[in-house]
Parts: sequence; structure tokens; C-alpha cells
Amino acid sequence: MKDDRPIWLTSLAEADRGTDAPDSIEARLQGALRRRRVIHTVKRSGAVGIVAALAVSLWLAPKKPVLNEGLDPADDSLLDAISEATLLAPDDDSIGEDFVPTKLASEQPLESVRIVRVSLPGGALTRYGVPASEISANAEVTADLLVGQDGIARAIRVVK
Repeated sequence: MKDDRPIWLTSLAEADRGTDAPDSIEARLQGALRRRRVIHTVKRSGAVGIVAALAVSLWLAPKKPVLNEGLDPADDSLLDAISEATLLAPDDDSIGEDFVPTKLASEQPLESVRIVRVSLPGGALTRYGVPASEISANAEVTADLLVGQDGIARAIRVVK
């Protein structure tokens, strides 16, 4: 291995063989290396802590249901069916003017629809996307459902 080094480097290494750095320089060098290692560890720990906190907060965050989240405003078949159902079956007893699209409103295109009158608890109206502020949760409510060919309720209208 000595043959691989240039001659001037070999002679310099032999000349310095017995000498050591003064203790003050060695202490300062070791102190600087320790500080650098501590700073690096603190930065790494901080980044890991931030990532862990974000992961926990996203995992524990409450899931808020969004009403009518599946409704696509461009779904003309549902909008046409709602307006046609309102015209064909006008009901003077209805609380709301129109049908309200449900959460499953735009899953499939509509080919045919039926209006089905049902009675359900007032608390179930919010699941369909109807604001039920005036209706008691335990009260029995009559509603018209706009049901597609697949049996899925696409819109709902509350009736007195």
C-alpha cells in the first residue's frame, strides 16, 4: 500500500508519526462534532414527530358526512326526472316545493322512475339529505320517494 502513495506523502507521514495534535485542538474538534451530531438528531426527531402527529390527526379526525355528495349537477336525467315528477304528481300537502336529491342520486343513469309514498321516522330524513329542523326525530313522517329502475331512492319530498 505504501507503493501507491506519492513519495512526498510517505515522507510527510513518517515525519509526523510521533507528533499529536494539542489537547485543546482535539477537544474543540470533538466538541464541534458532538454539537453537529446533536443538531442532526434533533432535526431528525422533529421531522419524525411532525409526520407522526399528522398521521395520528388524520387517522383520528372525525369523518363528517356530506349531504348530496354524489350529486353531479350535470346529471340531466335525474334533474329531468325530478322536474317531471313534480309536474306529474303535484301535491298541495308537500312541505318542500321540490324533491331533494339523495346521496345515491347519480350512481347510475335513470331510464325509468316511480314515485313511492312511504312513512318513516323524522330522524331518518337527514340521512336522505332533507333538513329536518321543523320535524321531531321521533315523529312519523310521510314522504314521496323518486325511485329509479334499480330500486334506489334518487330523490325525496316530505309530505304533511
